[in-house]
Amino acid sequence: MFISRFNRMNRPNSKNSELFKERYTLFGSYFLSIGYLDEINGRLSFTPKEELQLLKKHVNFRNVNDIKDENDIDAVILPK
Repeated sequence: MFISRFNRMNRPNSKNSELFKERYTLFGSYFLSIGYLDEINGRLSFTPKEELQLLKKHVNFRNVNDIKDENDIDAVILPK
């Protein structure tokens, strides 16, 4: 069985994707979390469920222009 999640980060000058890449390079891992949003004093706050976090140690950054074939495993992100 193969289960995967694809997230295409395609915003030019995205501070979030650049920050993620910098921190992943620094720490070599990241946590995948679920949690809930709550409004506190008019601001949204994210509270993770720490007991359900997954430690991930691999991420594959690829440029969409490198996906040449429909049989490429990452071709699922391409528009049909």
